[in-house]
Amino acid sequence: MDITGEKNLPVNRVKVWESLHDAELLKNSISGCELLEWVSDDEMKGLMVAKIGPVKAKFDLQLSISNSVPETSYTLEGKSSAGAHGFASGSADIQLADNEEGCTLSYFAQMKLGGRIAQIGSRLVSGTARKLIDGFFDKFVENINNK
Repeated sequence: MDITGEKNLPVNRVKVWESLHDAELLKNSISGCELLEWVSDDEMKGLMVAKIGPVKAKFDLQLSISNSVPETSYTLEGKSSAGAHGFASGSADIQLADNEEGCTLSYFAQMKLGGRIAQIGSRLVSGTARKLIDGFFDKFVENINNK
């Protein structure tokens, strides 16, 4: 499943870049995220509870950053497991560009699902993912401004 999008953020590009590397700010911006912490310079781990259709599960997250071009772009790769509910893995290419109001963040994500989660159906999963992404950006900007 592919998910692409672009979000204009009323925050300068340097501040967005710094905030995308702030584990506490990210944790507080992701709905259902209970833990998010750096375990090395380019790897994070976390826990997140998500409801996808009738399935509510706790996901163990493993995230890594590669292809990093400071203040411009990087690739975020991730794996998650929710035990008997299934798993998800994927990557997202993220790019930042200046705009008149601050910064434009563009993303192209690819996800693979397995287990019960994959059986729910791509339309429902895609809708849930879009809702999580939109909620993330709203909270992300709010948390940057409150920092």
